[in-house]
Amino acid sequence: KSNNGGSALSAPVMELSGGVPGASSGGAVKASDLRIDLSKLSPHLNSLAPATGKAAVIDLLASTVGRRGSSLSWSKYSGSLLFKNAAILWMNFDKNGGGDYVNDFGEGGEEVNWYGGSKVSSESNMYKGLRQRFSFSSKADSGVVVFARFCEGSKSEPYVYLGRVELVETGQLSPPIRFRCRFLDKVEGGAK
Repeated sequence: KSNNGGSALSAPVMELSGGVPGASSGGAVKASDLRIDLSKLSPHLNSLAPATGKAAVIDLLASTVGRRGSSLSWSKYSGSLLFKNAAILWMNFDKNGGGDYVNDFGEGGEEVNWYGGSKVSSESNMYKGLRQRFSFSSKADSGVVVFARFCEGSKSEPYVYLGRVELVETGQLSPPIRFRCRFLDKVEGGAK
């Protein structure tokens, strides 16, 4: 359920007239080369994406800087995504309790555990990139954010924007690395 009267995320997607630095003419921009503005996501806190799948979220993120999600290059199979100034943690909650990694909430919903996949080790670029983006958490337009969805078998619901997080601690430094995060954004009334 959203905090804006039950409507789904609806961010306009605008075309940039001047383009984005580093973008080749007609080619896709790597997400890691693009700065997004996380401060523009705050109206969507606890709201559903307009469609299932990561592409709907990528469209929303790209729109914060006037781009279309289809103009970005990114991996739909990764559990996280690095932008120049931010990172997205994708979380799946299996309604039947299955899955490779069990993401869960703690501290009355104030914290969440996210697990890096089998390729995320303390030496990987993803781990180092996540640690760097967590250091940006004090800025409103940068840092790490969580998008989560509920799944049942192969059927899944749209992602929900849960907000910005700060790193509390990491678990063991071999896969799967656990990142315990605390939510920085609160839904009106203080409840998640």
